[in-house]
Amino acid sequence: MIELRIFWPLVFVLLTGCAGEPDVRLGQDVASRHPIAVRDENAVLTIPVASQLDAESRMKIATFASVWRQDRGRQIEMRMPTRGPHDKVTRAQFDRIRHQLVAEGVRGSVHLMRVPVIAGEAPVILMRFTRIKADVVSRCGLWPDDLASASSLSGWDNEPYANFGCAYQTMMAVQTADPRDLAAMRAPIPIDGEMRARALGSIRRGQDPAVGWGTKAPGIGGAGN
Repeated sequence: MIELRIFWPLVFVLLTGCAGEPDVRLGQDVASRHPIAVRDENAVLTIPVASQLDAESRMKIATFASVWRQDRGRQIEMRMPTRGPHDKVTRAQFDRIRHQLVAEGVRGSVHLMRVPVIAGEAPVILMRFTRIKADVVSRCGLWPDDLASASSLSGWDNEPYANFGCAYQTMMAVQTADPRDLAAMRAPIPIDGEMRARALGSIRRGQDPAVGWGTKAPGIGGAGN
């Protein structure tokens, strides 16, 4: 009887401890374990000096201009080699690049720098600007502990492992269209008054305010007609 009096209170204490709230430690959630930082980086493009702009160079310039527009148009720095044997060809190539940038919507944000030609190197025209990028501060792929090892008690505490969530945070940073949204929320857009009036009118008439997106598919027999 004495042993039972001691046993049941002990079981009650153990069960109460299991039912309590878990001790949340710093670094257990994905955001604090692998934080995303918004910082500056250089977007760089080099175009070789040639007699013409080939299709690949034009495509790269168009992509460069598209990234510039998405980043709200920071100043572009262009470095053109001078005092070399191909100054005339370099100048003509620079004009072609500038004309395409203007056609792609880049205006009033280009700073030209003339740099001397380096002997033994092929002359290139370099373009760059500072853009905002979201990136994970920590490095993915770190496995300090062996999760499948039975030689130690590591992993028995039921806490997230070191690399948990790193891939998720990295993809979140890469897929964010405007990294500034991760630092501060956007201002609310104006309310669509016409849409609100239509929805309220439907509710007053006892109708569903949702938009009915109907599709009309042909029958099986008429699909090939």
